[in-house]
Amino acid sequence: MAHSADDEGAGSAESQLRAKLTAEWDVRGIELATMDVDPKGTIVPSLRALTADQQVNELPALSTIASEAGQAHIELASVLGEGGMGVVWAATQTPLQREIAVKSLRPEAVGDTAMTGQLLREARIAGALQHPNLVPIHTIGRDEEDRPLIVMKRIEGTSWQELLDEQRQAGPGAAMRRLVENLRRLIEVAKAVHFAHCKGIVHRDLKPENVMIGSFGEVYLVDWGIAVSTRRDGIAGVPLASEVDRVTGTPAYMAPEMACGDGPRIDARTDVYLLGAVLHDLLTDAPPHDGGSIMMMLTRAYASAPQDYDSTVPHELAMICHRAMHREREHRYQTAAAFANALELFLQHRDSVLLGEQSALQLEELREQLSVGSAAREDKAKLYNCFNACRFGFSHALQIWIGNTRAREQLQEALEMMIEFELTHGSAGAAAALLPALPISQPNLARRVDDKRTAEGRAATELERMRREADPTVGDRTRAVAAFVVGGLWLPCHALLALLADKGWVRLDHLMMALSYGLLLVGVLIAGYAVRKRLTANASGLRTQLTMIIMYGAMTASWPIGETIGTSLNGSFALLAFVGFVVAAVGALAVDRRFSAWSVPMFAALWACITWPSLSLWWVGAAGTFGGLILGYLRITTTSAEQVRPLSQRWARPEAEAATLRHTKSRRDAAP
Repeated sequence: MAHSADDEGAGSAESQLRAKLTAEWDVRGIELATMDVDPKGTIVPSLRALTADQQVNELPALSTIASEAGQAHIELASVLGEGGMGVVWAATQTPLQREIAVKSLRPEAVGDTAMTGQLLREARIAGALQHPNLVPIHTIGRDEEDRPLIVMKRIEGTSWQELLDEQRQAGPGAAMRRLVENLRRLIEVAKAVHFAHCKGIVHRDLKPENVMIGSFGEVYLVDWGIAVSTRRDGIAGVPLASEVDRVTGTPAYMAPEMACGDGPRIDARTDVYLLGAVLHDLLTDAPPHDGGSIMMMLTRAYASAPQDYDSTVPHELAMICHRAMHREREHRYQTAAAFANALELFLQHRDSVLLGEQSALQLEELREQLSVGSAAREDKAKLYNCFNACRFGFSHALQIWIGNTRAREQLQEALEMMIEFELTHGSAGAAAALLPALPISQPNLARRVDDKRTAEGRAATELERMRREADPTVGDRTRAVAAFVVGGLWLPCHALLALLADKGWVRLDHLMMALSYGLLLVGVLIAGYAVRKRLTANASGLRTQLTMIIMYGAMTASWPIGETIGTSLNGSFALLAFVGFVVAAVGALAVDRRFSAWSVPMFAALWACITWPSLSLWWVGAAGTFGGLILGYLRITTTSAEQVRPLSQRWARPEAEAATLRHTKSRRDAAP
């Protein structure tokens, strides 16, 4: 629906407009009380001011009654319709046996010179305009009683107004299909009007009631009774538009120059206004100036304030209405053909328009969701689905019709809203991905996106640094290799010592074992120093490396301690296994639970050394090899910080490590 920008109840404004209108009437001697309104609601020229320019007795005779001299030229049948001064009969043109319509004066108007003159002028106008959308006039004449007869094509159909009334009673179903159908009819009317303008004729009473729709969809513009000419050498007897000084036409559709009776301003653009008024009627189910008294309608027509259309009216059609019904003629379509072309372009673009209007509903929903605020929004997926739907719709509408400015504006709005959302609640990357899709670039938004990306980059760098600092798996590959090497050498080295002792080449005692383990400690220290950057890349790695050094150092120290306290060689092996178990167990509890892979074999070796002391060297060697290989395997297969968490923190998770929980190991050290 639509409503005027000037409210009906705005008394002071309406009074001022009425005063201006009546002032123009006073200049031309126009009075409301003298205006004649016919049964169709049209203000018609005062018949007292009209004269017949051709006598009826000068017309050729057309017999309607058969006589001895021959059959009648025309056989009248039933009445098809009646107007203010005329009546239309269904008839047959007997020589051709052709069905026709015959218009004549009502019985009470017979002999009225003024009415006769107007009827004949209307016939001559229609006869001079040969167009597919105008009713052909076959001839004019007089019957036996000297009544004027207009013989024309019979139209089997109904008025456009009646069809519109039926459609409106049927409800809103298939509204767009009906609108398209009626727009095509209006285009046909506009083409007929443009043809008349080319002949210098202005209709002045365009409305659905003056359009007939044939049985096969034919469109005919009828009722040229108040038409005027813009040419002095035009059709004889047709009044000149420049000489009009009376209000004539249908107030509900009337152009402002018609409302004030300003004849010199009446031209083809006046009919363009009326075409726009008919379009307004199609879009809103009411004429633009409808309602109230004649004076109120004339005041509204004189003001011709811009109409406001709601969302049910396609934006492009609303713009066509605004232009066609502009108060100033210079801002209207300059020809009826231009108006028709605008409607044809709309029909070509309607798929784009419809898609844009459907997407506008999604845009409204998106706007509502964004207004809720991120704190109250639980389902962001719904927000993104809504945005993607309206973005796709607007983009596809523009693919169909690149000139769909409404779709372009709404696409711009949707993208800008989502960029703002991403800047506030999302990521700079998502916002940056939307920037190239903007129909109109926004440098300010682009700068803000760049600023956010820079800030996010700094934050990501810092977060990665913190993550690596807290990630206990950093350097695992290097430590795994070290564990495999040391574990792989542990049992062979102990076996070599046993072999050398059996050969008598070395003597196994506390000093020899201290030297052997001392060499192992030195090797660990040298290797650790060589790859210190990998092993001590963060605090967790440093703790792990210190635990390993303490373990090897404590096992090396167990030999001089054992000799000092006077334990046997086998007893010192048991002491070494005990020390290894304790240090590894403490490491599993406090540093890295994977140290349990060393503590368990060492505990088993301690038990074996106590049970079978003669094989202590072999038990400790086997425990070292088994523990080292298992520890290396666990380090190389670790995928998350959870697998490294100390046993003492199994139920207590520090905030610093909670951020890395379940973090997939994305980097491995490059060392083999």
